[in-house]
Amino acid sequence: GSARDGLSILDQAIAHGAGTVTAAQVRDMLGLADRGRIRRLLQLVLAGDAPAALAELDEAHDLGIDPTQLLRGLMESLHSATRAKACRSTPRRSLRGTAATRLVAPSRDPVS
Repeated sequence: GSARDGLSILDQAIAHGAGTVTAAQVRDMLGLADRGRIRRLLQLVLAGDAPAALAELDEAHDLGIDPTQLLRGLMESLHSATRAKACRSTPRRSLRGTAATRLVAPSRDPVS
């Protein structure tokens, strides 16, 4: 079932892209938000910049991004950031390169 679904999506992507398939094209085809957009939106929300956050949401809507996927991405990013902030015992190197390290301010604890 799921392998067949995956092949069907791949066939659609190939047809949609005239034989070329890219991640951006598949995201657009499926109405998914990219991580950069989710990160920008979360930073705007956390900064309290409502006008800019609403503008970002409007742009996502205009691009046909599925609101459910956008909210899911926001929740996952916020969850990762919260865990990184709460888990001071987690070595920083295990979080390096994740969205959480870009969202969480460096610790001021001398023990970190």
